[in-house]
Amino acid sequence: GRKVIFLAPTHALANQIRQSLKATFPMHDVRDSIIGDGFYAEIGEESSSFGDITVMTPERCLMLLDLHGNAFREVGLILMDECHLLHPSRGSEDRRAIDAMLALLRSSDAAPRADIVLLSAMVSNAKELADWIQASLGRVCLALDLRWKPTRQAKGCVVYEQDEVDALNAKISSTRASGKTKNP
Repeated sequence: GRKVIFLAPTHALANQIRQSLKATFPMHDVRDSIIGDGFYAEIGEESSSFGDITVMTPERCLMLLDLHGNAFREVGLILMDECHLLHPSRGSEDRRAIDAMLALLRSSDAAPRADIVLLSAMVSNAKELADWIQASLGRVCLALDLRWKPTRQAKGCVVYEQDEVDALNAKISSTRASGKTKNP
């Protein structure tokens, strides 16, 4: 009976998830934003303009928290896909990680009764992450760490004859030598 917020790191993934959820839950209102008398419409204290399930990027979530923070009161579940992106891969310059972290923390503050599910096939420290969530939010957090993953890593190799490799190396050397730029 409460609203669901589904956070996905990119617009393309959000669109894919939204279409999948629409097909899976055809009786529910699945959308990508809040509605009203225009995108920036005021939301009343008593109502929410989120769909039953609203799929968005962390950046959109942050914007909606600023503009329509009261709408988050009716949220009962926050899902974050690809939660491994919470870890900054480029240090303090990783804006995507910062936005994802802020969206998670601010939405959990705005919807204090909401359950939180973090999803990723690439997290190797699920217990550590669960402990951090529990310490940060003061709520019990369970780690589910399965060996099975929903996707498989494609692995393979390409084999070339040595004369093909030699010809390619000669072409690279020739191009470098005749190039007018510093780098190839």
